[in-house]
Amino acid sequence: HPDPDKALCDGPSALKLSLLEPFLQQVKAVDDLIKQMPPLDTA
Repeated sequence: HPDPDKALCDGPSALKLSLLEPFLQQVKAVDDLIKQMPPLDTA
C-alpha cells in the first residue's frame, strides 16, 4: 500500500522496509541466545 497509515487494515502496524534488517538482526540475536540455553526440564 503506498500510504500504510491510511490503509483500511493493519496500516499503523506495518513494519517499514527500512526497519526490516535491524528487526531481523534482533530476532536472530534472541534466537541465538535461546539456543545457547539448556533445555528446561518440565517433567
